[in-house]
Amino acid sequence: MTSGALVPWTGPGLFRLVPAATPGALPAPSAVSGSGKPELFEDFLAVFAEDVNLQFKNAVFPLPVTVVQEDPKTGDHAPHTLIMQKDDSGAPLVPIFPSQKTREAEGRAYKITPQDDGRMTVSVFKEDTGRLVDYLFSWGEGGRRLSAIDDQSM
Repeated sequence: MTSGALVPWTGPGLFRLVPAATPGALPAPSAVSGSGKPELFEDFLAVFAEDVNLQFKNAVFPLPVTVVQEDPKTGDHAPHTLIMQKDDSGAPLVPIFPSQKTREAEGRAYKITPQDDGRMTVSVFKEDTGRLVDYLFSWGEGGRRLSAIDDQSM
């Protein structure tokens, strides 16, 4: 397995992506406790997408990232959970969530889906391609928090 090969914002010195020894041992995203107003989420997301510092402030680390990778021996595709950790080297921050300019340049759109437990899923996709990344936001101390990424791109 090539660590982080399908996660576009990674690179040497930016993040450490390591296979999760036990994905079940990762912190579970918390449910909304009532004060996360879904109607305000789109306003939050617009600001979140444009401010890299806000992305890091409002992301839960270690951040579970699920990517679909091909087994070189069998050719089968299977999900693998990796752990994104902030690098303490002082490397520049890079976006975790694509800005509006990036989405437009790459022809990607997004869809917000409220979950029954109050969490929000933001699906970033490109029509007629196999590119799909789900960002799961939960309500935590200080507001909405990015708590998991599921890259289903093929």
